[in-house]
Amino acid sequence: MALHKVDISMLEDIPAPGAAGKVLSSDGTNWVNADAAADLPAVGADGNVLTSDGTNWASEEAAAVDGDSIFPFYKADGNSDNITITSGQFPFYKADGVLDNINTPGGGDGLNVGIPLNSVGGDILYHDGSAYARLPKGTAAQTLAMNSGATAPEWADAASGGATPVLDVYNSANLSCLNGNNTTVAFNTETLDSQNAWNSSTYRYTPSAGSYLFIVSIRWATWGANCAQFIYVYKNGYYSAQSSSNQHSSGTAGMNLVSVENANGTDYFEIRVSQQTGGTIDLQADVNSTYLNVLKVS
Repeated sequence: MALHKVDISMLEDIPAPGAAGKVLSSDGTNWVNADAAADLPAVGADGNVLTSDGTNWASEEAAAVDGDSIFPFYKADGNSDNITITSGQFPFYKADGVLDNINTPGGGDGLNVGIPLNSVGGDILYHDGSAYARLPKGTAAQTLAMNSGATAPEWADAASGGATPVLDVYNSANLSCLNGNNTTVAFNTETLDSQNAWNSSTYRYTPSAGSYLFIVSIRWATWGANCAQFIYVYKNGYYSAQSSSNQHSSGTAGMNLVSVENANGTDYFEIRVSQQTGGTIDLQADVNSTYLNVLKVS
């Protein structure tokens, strides 16, 4: 094997070994013996921080005030501030630059930003007065409403469009009516009373609050020529709506009345009729001719 000459003048002098723990480092020109970096201290107690005194590292307890930990913090403007961290809180700088502590879910008197677990798409986050709570998503077509106590949101079924039938009654026996007398129609048979608001003894209807469409139909058993007939809707003992007709031919006669009435929940309604034939005649007992239908419109 051929040997090559080495120009030892190209090698820099290596210093003599130094004390134990020294390392070989370059000062940019020569190799020198230098102290190794200071040893890190043994792991300290829980909550200790690593600090430097300018020469060595030390494990020390964090500063504390009334059990709260304080840490130095440099803000964006270069000024230092101390952050006090209370157990169960996180430091937070608000938009105005003021330091605040944010509570973890369920604790403390400050801002509570705990997010409920098990949330799914469509859920809504609301505050129940002490913490944030989850309102599970509703079903299709439901709308968001406030509960009866005005304390929390809830889902409600959307109101259906149009009118809803709530009452269907008729008289099952002929009703004798004196000439010129306002006679209350005795609708004594129910086929529908969804609010249980019809009194079959007084023949009064006391619906819940809302607006209602009244449809009344009557037919007389006999009739004379050129006689007047009337239908009335009475509300709380006073007539609220009226329909009249003058029948020019003899035989039988009938008529209808349609009226929208507003109820407050205690208002009651009656249907009355009157005729001017000069004598006593009967209203026919017929489910298809003498009846009262009521629909709730709002």
